[in-house]
Amino acid sequence: LSSPEAAARRLPGMAEDLLAGRPWRDAAELRSHLWAVTPRHLHEVALEAAGTALLQVPSGHSADWAGYTAAPTASDRAVTGPRFITGRAGDAELTVGDDGVSLTERSSPGADGTRVATVLYRSCAAMLSWPDGGRRLIGADGLTVDVEPAVYGVEPSTMAVIDAAVPPHAVVPLPPRPHPPRLDRAPASGTTTSARPTAAPPASSTVLADRPRRTGGQVAAMVLLGVLGGCFGLLALMLTVFGADDPETGVGEWLALSGFLWGVTALLAWPAVRILRRTSRR
Repeated sequence: LSSPEAAARRLPGMAEDLLAGRPWRDAAELRSHLWAVTPRHLHEVALEAAGTALLQVPSGHSADWAGYTAAPTASDRAVTGPRFITGRAGDAELTVGDDGVSLTERSSPGADGTRVATVLYRSCAAMLSWPDGGRRLIGADGLTVDVEPAVYGVEPSTMAVIDAAVPPHAVVPLPPRPHPPRLDRAPASGTTTSARPTAAPPASSTVLADRPRRTGGQVAAMVLLGVLGGCFGLLALMLTVFGADDPETGVGEWLALSGFLWGVTALLAWPAVRILRRTSRR
């Protein structure tokens, strides 16, 4: 805060404070706040962080020995209310109740082969809202439930119940999605709706459409580099496999020459791979 570049370096933070509605503080005020920090303040912050911290561990491991409690991966119960089923075999069932929403997944690890995720309206930490009608409710325990009207066939009146039940401060409006979930046929009416979702277009097709067309020079370069890379790769492979048994070649020479040939192979192959990945035939 005392360097000549302090004002310029603070610009990103000042812009963030302005967008977040936080009060603006000059350098002198910030310095006074920093000098006022005591070890007791640091200890209080450390205790608060330790009490709310999340720790990610590898699969099959736990951190019970460090005093951590495993985060929930399923709910104890599902709400009661209208049910909406999707999938060819009804592998997912959405329930919209008066107090929350539940998603029951079949063939999941559980006592009866199902997994239930429930988010109650009163404990909804955030609800992501898209203009196409999709909603994602995130509970305070980290569990999420996606409510997609086009996938589950949820009628507008039921979506209005969800929107009215979630606290307004928890609603997060989002811009339109490029590929919202949709159905390949209209859902049937009724309390329970069966429908089969159609997946959004693969991301690979969109990427291919955005690639520039491959020119003749690029094709020629790919062929030339591929041939040269194949030749050097073959030499490197033969030397790696059979060169160690040559009595006239030391171990150091064998390793150096093999590494050199493999390096040249990589240098020749990499430009061809870049052309292949960044361009398309059409």
